[in-house]
Amino acid sequence: MLGKGFTRSAQCRLRLFSFVLFEAMNKRIMPTQPLTFQTTLSSVNATLAFGAVLGARLNAAWRQQRPVRVLLLYGDLGCGKTTLTRGLAEALPGGELAEVSSPSFTVCNVYPTQPEIVHCDLYRSDKADGFADGLPEEAEEALDRADGSCVLVEWAQRLAPGDIPSERLDIHMKSCHEMHSVTLCAYGSAATRLLQELAVDMAAS
Repeated sequence: MLGKGFTRSAQCRLRLFSFVLFEAMNKRIMPTQPLTFQTTLSSVNATLAFGAVLGARLNAAWRQQRPVRVLLLYGDLGCGKTTLTRGLAEALPGGELAEVSSPSFTVCNVYPTQPEIVHCDLYRSDKADGFADGLPEEAEEALDRADGSCVLVEWAQRLAPGDIPSERLDIHMKSCHEMHSVTLCAYGSAATRLLQELAVDMAAS
């Protein structure tokens, strides 16, 4: 079961949260504030599994012509950002060909998935002023292409506020002893719909 590796309190929060979202979806209510979703992952396998659920939902959203094109990952070293990215990428069509690794030296890796994933890492950008040139050139080009790609940015806290896209899914990760807390915040209708559906998936697992 996908729920294995999640704490009992996290599973209870997921079920209550998804019930509220289900009611909102039935009534066609869109939140006026960014929708948030929180869970706790107790192992590497749980992080991979959560990434896989997110990847499956991302794939469904793209197939239904409501793509989420930007995912911003926040968190310090060792909190599971690249592990979650690997679970996500491997769940997409073509994911078996994706050799996911942290692009801290290359800045961007591109994976042959559907949608294509442009995986960026801003760890070596300037800490005080944000990434000097906004998103890396490869990410900007991917967003400008008509066919589109999904841009996933680790160390998004290094971006200057003016360089953060208005429509996106934020993923905040934090280490706590041997577990990782994950909080997702949706901005825009596509990300909000994805997060609603993800909560229902998690509660049902």
